[in-house]
Amino acid sequence: MFSLPASRGKFLKAFLIANGVDIRKTHNIEYLLSECADIDGDFFDIDPRGIK
Repeated sequence: MFSLPASRGKFLKAFLIANGVDIRKTHNIEYLLSECADIDGDFFDIDPRGIK
């Protein structure tokens, strides 16, 4: 079982992989959100301080 913060990061990484993005190993939520927002602008609405 993963912790909630780890699960959030895994979701963002899965979204990126599903969209064909090669991701680097990171736990930086801000970076992951930025990469996701490049694909889907709805990710711009997510405040990274609220998902740590």
